[in-house]
Amino acid sequence: MRRVPLLLFCAFYAVAVFPQAKTAPKKITIKYPFPPDTAPQYSPAGVFHENPQMSYWEARWFASELRSLGEPSLLGKRGVPGTTVYRFTLIPSFTPTFVVRLVIAPDGTGTLHTMTTPRNRRGGGERECPRIDQPVTAEQVREFLSLLEQADFWNLDTCLQTRGLDRGLDGEEWLLEGVSNGKYHVVQRWCPSRAYGYRVACQYLLDLSLLYAGQYR
Repeated sequence: MRRVPLLLFCAFYAVAVFPQAKTAPKKITIKYPFPPDTAPQYSPAGVFHENPQMSYWEARWFASELRSLGEPSLLGKRGVPGTTVYRFTLIPSFTPTFVVRLVIAPDGTGTLHTMTTPRNRRGGGERECPRIDQPVTAEQVREFLSLLEQADFWNLDTCLQTRGLDRGLDGEEWLLEGVSNGKYHVVQRWCPSRAYGYRVACQYLLDLSLLYAGQYR
């Protein structure tokens, strides 16, 4: 998460979640730094936090990252017959956002689409976001699906209810979405442990990416 939005996020969390002293109620106006998650909608309403306002905040933030990269909404693809696709979004504090989308074909092979925001995000003028599309073998697809099964991805909670209490100002947001058999699911974690099956599955997609390999290996 970028530092300025995160500071706003922490201030917003304190107001929205923690109880305030019993004084005369005051009307609080929340200013969101990101556009609404609409047209298209990227995630179901209310999934990122038990507090509706917090969930709305994060939905707008995640959608803005994907929209800036020209990524489609996977939520809208759950009704398309035969669609199987997974997308991992890595949002670090200071380095570029990485998105890796795996589209699985009926024959079991796949195509990996990787894109990242430019390194100089505050530079003058618009810059094209680096992107690489590459084939993925059926064996690699099977390995990824096996890791997802080991992580129990489709049964994981979207978020941990301790969110906001177990995070710092820096770190990484790990967001994995999936569409399969007409269902959509999303799981979000902040700095997951390297031994955590969810992280292992996400890292596998990163390691397949030639774009990621070219910039971080």
